[in-house]
Amino acid sequence: RGCEAPAEACLLFDEWAEFYVTHNEGRYGSLDEVRHIVEAADRANLVLQPSNCQQAAFICCCCACCCGVLHGLKAFPQPAKIVASAFVARLDEAECEDCRRCLERCPMGALCLQQDRVALSADRCIGCGLCTSTCPTGALRLTRKPEAVQACVPPDMTATWKSISLAQEASRQASDRPDNGGRT
Repeated sequence: RGCEAPAEACLLFDEWAEFYVTHNEGRYGSLDEVRHIVEAADRANLVLQPSNCQQAAFICCCCACCCGVLHGLKAFPQPAKIVASAFVARLDEAECEDCRRCLERCPMGALCLQQDRVALSADRCIGCGLCTSTCPTGALRLTRKPEAVQACVPPDMTATWKSISLAQEASRQASDRPDNGGRT
């Protein structure tokens, strides 16, 4: 449906960049331009979503209103459980001045009011960091999750696509079982 978010917001690397430039769907940018895009994305409340692989292929900068991935995550009761983020926000209630800027910034609704004070629901936090970049007191900080909790990240996009394909096939097979009643 479109919104006020910047249109030029996604970054592509290596062969992905070559493909889009070759097909006149993208352009090369300088390091300063990339910094400007990332800073503009932060000002516009866009979530940086890197490719799910060790060798970065892209970084999408997405709004929660138009991005299908973020929209789907927000509908899930506990988005933190299905996102492969190495970080989670932490709220130091003693440092919080209750300015409530974070409430508008959080795309997952992980920050809310409880008894007229800002509270954080770790089950909803996807570790995007939008809340931390505007917290005037530093009461909100990103902290690294324990390594045991972090998801195994595939080496490259080929492995990522293979993993997605296998998961989709397993889901289809599960929904086709007569004892499942068509549910996954």
